[in-house]
Amino acid sequence: MRFFLTLVGCVAWLGGCVGHVRGQPLYPMDDGQPAPPDMVAELSGLVQSVDGRDVPTGPLELLPGCHVVTNSTRWGASDSQGSVTATLRPRSFSINMRASYSYVIRVERGIMSGSSGSIALVAEELDPKGNVTRRFQSGQPCQDP
Repeated sequence: MRFFLTLVGCVAWLGGCVGHVRGQPLYPMDDGQPAPPDMVAELSGLVQSVDGRDVPTGPLELLPGCHVVTNSTRWGASDSQGSVTATLRPRSFSINMRASYSYVIRVERGIMSGSSGSIALVAEELDPKGNVTRRFQSGQPCQDP
Protein backbone atom coordinates (compact mmCIF):
# COMPACT_ATOMS: atom_id res chain seq x y z
CA MET A 1 0.00 0.00 0.00
CA ARG A 2 2.85 2.38 0.81
CA PHE A 3 4.42 1.75 -2.61
CA PHE A 4 1.08 2.48 -4.31
CA LEU A 5 0.65 5.80 -2.46
CA THR A 6 4.23 6.79 -3.30
CA LEU A 7 3.64 5.94 -6.97
CA VAL A 8 0.41 7.97 -7.05
CA GLY A 9 2.21 10.90 -5.42
CA CYS A 10 5.02 10.78 -7.99
CA VAL A 11 2.59 10.65 -10.91
CA ALA A 12 0.62 13.59 -9.50
CA TRP A 13 3.84 15.57 -9.00
CA LEU A 14 5.00 14.86 -12.55
CA GLY A 15 1.60 15.78 -13.94
CA GLY A 16 1.82 19.14 -12.20
CA CYS A 17 5.27 19.75 -13.64
CA VAL A 18 4.31 18.90 -17.20
CA GLY A 19 1.61 21.59 -17.38
CA HIS A 20 -0.52 22.07 -20.48
CA VAL A 21 -0.40 19.22 -22.98
CA ARG A 22 0.03 20.48 -26.52
CA GLY A 23 -2.26 19.43 -29.32
CA GLN A 24 -1.36 17.48 -32.42
CA PRO A 25 0.04 19.81 -35.11
CA LEU A 26 -2.02 20.04 -38.30
CA TYR A 27 0.67 21.97 -40.15
CA PRO A 28 3.91 21.02 -41.88
CA MET A 29 6.95 20.94 -39.60
CA ASP A 30 10.19 21.75 -41.42
CA ASP A 31 12.57 20.48 -38.76
CA GLY A 32 10.26 17.94 -37.11
CA GLN A 33 9.58 20.29 -34.19
CA PRO A 34 6.21 21.94 -33.53
CA ALA A 35 5.94 25.71 -33.79
CA PRO A 36 6.19 27.65 -30.51
CA PRO A 37 2.84 27.76 -28.64
CA ASP A 38 2.54 31.53 -29.10
CA MET A 39 2.58 31.07 -32.90
CA VAL A 40 -0.30 28.57 -33.19
CA ALA A 41 -4.01 28.34 -32.37
CA GLU A 42 -5.45 25.43 -30.42
CA LEU A 43 -8.67 23.66 -31.45
CA SER A 44 -10.58 21.17 -29.29
CA GLY A 45 -14.00 19.71 -28.67
CA LEU A 46 -16.41 18.03 -31.07
CA VAL A 47 -14.20 18.24 -34.16
CA GLN A 48 -14.58 15.82 -37.07
CA SER A 49 -12.67 17.63 -39.80
CA VAL A 50 -10.57 20.71 -40.49
CA ASP A 51 -10.35 22.16 -43.99
CA GLY A 52 -12.08 19.07 -45.39
CA ARG A 53 -9.74 16.50 -43.80
CA ASP A 54 -10.78 14.16 -40.98
CA VAL A 55 -8.70 14.76 -37.87
CA PRO A 56 -7.84 12.69 -34.78
CA THR A 57 -9.68 13.15 -31.50
CA GLY A 58 -8.05 15.46 -28.98
CA PRO A 59 -6.56 18.93 -28.98
CA LEU A 60 -5.12 20.14 -32.28
CA GLU A 61 -2.74 22.93 -33.24
CA LEU A 62 -3.24 25.04 -36.36
CA LEU A 63 -1.44 27.95 -37.92
CA PRO A 64 -3.32 31.26 -37.74
CA GLY A 65 -5.74 32.06 -40.56
CA CYS A 66 -9.12 30.95 -41.84
CA HIS A 67 -10.01 27.30 -41.23
CA VAL A 68 -13.26 25.47 -41.89
CA VAL A 69 -14.12 23.22 -38.93
CA THR A 70 -16.89 20.60 -39.08
CA ASN A 71 -18.30 19.08 -35.90
CA SER A 72 -18.47 15.39 -35.09
CA THR A 73 -22.02 14.07 -35.11
CA ARG A 74 -22.08 11.98 -31.92
CA TRP A 75 -22.30 13.59 -28.52
CA GLY A 76 -22.98 12.39 -25.01
CA ALA A 77 -22.81 13.68 -21.45
CA SER A 78 -23.76 12.53 -17.98
CA ASP A 79 -24.15 14.07 -14.56
CA SER A 80 -25.93 13.28 -11.30
CA GLN A 81 -29.30 13.68 -13.07
CA GLY A 82 -28.59 11.05 -15.73
CA SER A 83 -27.13 10.69 -19.21
CA VAL A 84 -27.91 12.37 -22.50
CA THR A 85 -26.87 11.37 -26.02
CA ALA A 86 -27.57 13.03 -29.34
CA THR A 87 -26.85 12.64 -33.02
CA LEU A 88 -25.95 16.05 -34.39
CA ARG A 89 -26.15 17.35 -37.94
CA PRO A 90 -22.73 18.21 -39.35
CA ARG A 91 -22.18 21.95 -39.38
CA SER A 92 -19.25 23.90 -40.72
CA PHE A 93 -17.74 26.90 -38.96
CA SER A 94 -15.36 29.22 -40.83
CA ILE A 95 -13.04 30.56 -38.16
CA ASN A 96 -10.29 33.12 -38.63
CA MET A 97 -7.95 31.74 -35.95
CA ARG A 98 -5.39 33.81 -34.07
CA ALA A 99 -2.09 32.71 -32.56
CA SER A 100 -2.20 32.02 -28.79
CA TYR A 101 -6.00 31.73 -28.84
CA SER A 102 -8.07 28.58 -28.29
CA TYR A 103 -11.14 27.48 -30.22
CA VAL A 104 -13.75 25.07 -28.88
CA ILE A 105 -16.63 23.31 -30.60
CA ARG A 106 -19.03 22.14 -27.90
CA VAL A 107 -22.63 21.38 -27.04
CA GLU A 108 -24.50 23.76 -24.78
CA ARG A 109 -27.37 22.10 -22.94
CA GLY A 110 -30.64 23.89 -22.38
CA ILE A 111 -33.30 23.01 -19.86
CA MET A 112 -33.88 19.27 -19.61
CA SER A 113 -37.32 18.04 -18.61
CA GLY A 114 -37.92 14.33 -18.22
CA SER A 115 -36.77 12.59 -21.37
CA SER A 116 -36.58 15.72 -23.56
CA GLY A 117 -34.66 18.95 -23.70
CA SER A 118 -32.68 21.19 -25.98
CA ILE A 119 -29.06 21.45 -27.01
CA ALA A 120 -27.14 23.87 -29.22
CA LEU A 121 -23.83 23.46 -31.01
CA VAL A 122 -21.48 26.31 -30.10
CA ALA A 123 -18.13 27.42 -31.57
CA GLU A 124 -16.16 29.84 -29.38
CA GLU A 125 -12.85 31.67 -29.31
CA LEU A 126 -11.04 32.00 -25.98
CA ASP A 127 -8.23 34.46 -25.34
CA PRO A 128 -5.00 33.31 -23.62
CA LYS A 129 -6.63 33.99 -20.21
CA GLY A 130 -9.60 31.72 -21.03
CA ASN A 131 -12.20 34.46 -21.62
CA VAL A 132 -14.69 33.93 -24.44
CA THR A 133 -14.00 36.67 -26.99
CA ARG A 134 -16.06 35.56 -29.99
CA ARG A 135 -18.80 33.08 -30.94
CA PHE A 136 -19.21 31.79 -34.48
CA GLN A 137 -22.29 30.93 -36.52
CA SER A 138 -22.22 27.94 -38.84
CA GLY A 139 -22.32 28.61 -42.56
CA GLN A 140 -20.82 32.11 -42.29
CA PRO A 141 -17.61 33.22 -44.07
CA CYS A 142 -14.44 33.98 -42.14
CA GLN A 143 -14.48 37.39 -40.50
CA ASP A 144 -11.54 39.45 -39.32
CA PRO A 145 -10.95 39.21 -35.57
